[in-house]
Amino acid sequence: MFNFMELLYFNQGTENMGWLNDNMVKAAASSIPGLDVRELLSARDSSAIKAQSSTFDTQATRDYVRSTPTVIV
Repeated sequence: MFNFMELLYFNQGTENMGWLNDNMVKAAASSIPGLDVRELLSARDSSAIKAQSSTFDTQATRDYVRSTPTVIV
């Protein structure tokens, strides 16, 4: 996961301009040996992932996270 996220951060485009699309996700994922790109793309729509995302959103709101990256000590 670290390699995937690092690739996305290194290639990050302008905020709110749609740079993080399926093509970017596929390109980043495809460059990581052993990562099953089809599984990654299908898992993102699962109920488990949606529940985890909702939990992260709730935590971010509770902790007053307004931007990324944010470090909470």
